Amino acid sequence: MAKSRSPQSSGRDFGGGANPPVNRNSPALSYEKIRRGLDTENLLRVAHDLMSEKEVREMTRIEKSIEIKAPVENVFEFVADWHNTAKFYEGIYDLKPTTEARGEGARFIHKAKVLGIESETEYEVSDFVENEGWTSTSVRGIETKVQWIFASLDDGTKVTHIVEYKPPIPIVGVVVDALLVKRQWETNIQRSLQNLKRLLED
Repeated sequence: MAKSRSPQSSGRDFGGGANPPVNRNSPALSYEKIRRGLDTENLLRVAHDLMSEKEVREMTRIEKSIEIKAPVENVFEFVADWHNTAKFYEGIYDLKPTTEARGEGARFIHKAKVLGIESETEYEVSDFVENEGWTSTSVRGIETKVQWIFASLDDGTKVTHIVEYKPPIPIVGVVVDALLVKRQWETNIQRSLQNLKRLLED
């Protein structure tokens, strides 16, 4: 996270004159109050205080890994089969292929609900290599890039899952993402990998 910058130093004004630097420990910035919803002016002030312009432009990245005591061929085959996704992946639903169901160039679509808001995203698969992994990049919906990476170990498989996405609403979306959405997806992804481990090791 970039160092905090004061609104006075930037010369920017978010309404009603200059605002003092936001106190991160202030009750006004508590998790519960953010969750209930801040007005636009306060969200802009939080964005300016907590994030640099570079951070606002960049995609959010979440990376999680887990080791599974099963051959890489078995793990890869299970994850690559879209019929199995609902068995272990949390936070998405109504997943279905829109072209070929597996491999390079395949497309699929799913829905997700975050903070009560439903979104639908379609992806295209690329860099598909058997027992190594693939990348899924959004072609419609929220700008997203998803990677699955599989590495064979002496006693199993290391699975790495990377999700990168860009909040659809500039500035305000970045703040809500940093304080709420990213936390939820980090939890979803970690639980999904734990579910995958349980299913394949049972």
